[in-house]
Amino acid sequence: MKAGPGSEWNRAVLLILMKKMKKACQKSGLRVPERSEAYYLDLLEQRFKRVRSVWKQAQPKRKEDDELESPSDVERRLVIAKQTGLKIARTRERRGNVRMQ
Repeated sequence: MKAGPGSEWNRAVLLILMKKMKKACQKSGLRVPERSEAYYLDLLEQRFKRVRSVWKQAQPKRKEDDELESPSDVERRLVIAKQTGLKIARTRERRGNVRMQ
């Protein structure tokens, strides 16, 4: 995960996932529109980038005493960040609704 989707290893993994995804779509009997391999690869790369950013945020950071965060510290930091983001989203939504009236 440290390297981006352009690294050889991650590119190989994405190609394997693309083949499995296409095979699963055919096997399931779903009527999925026919798309190019580049399309599916782009979908997987975008998802990889989103997952990678979440993974990077969840990595332990160094504290002031130069020690790594404990798992509970990481969890606490992520929960606070999530709550802060949700609070900002609610505020924006209220402001948008007030303007509409």
